[in-house]
Amino acid sequence: MEELLRLPMRVQIASDPAQLPIVRATVERVCDVVGLDDQAGDKVALAVDEALT
Repeated sequence: MEELLRLPMRVQIASDPAQLPIVRATVERVCDVVGLDDQAGDKVALAVDEALT
């Protein structure tokens, strides 16, 4: 298994459900770039969805 890329990241966004599609697409892309598998990426995206709504 490849070692995950470890980068510090901090993102601030308004809690606005209208931004959800953009934020979700960004989160999914970041998860792909750092090497998370689909299941882990889905969990991260769900957590972000819940935080935003």
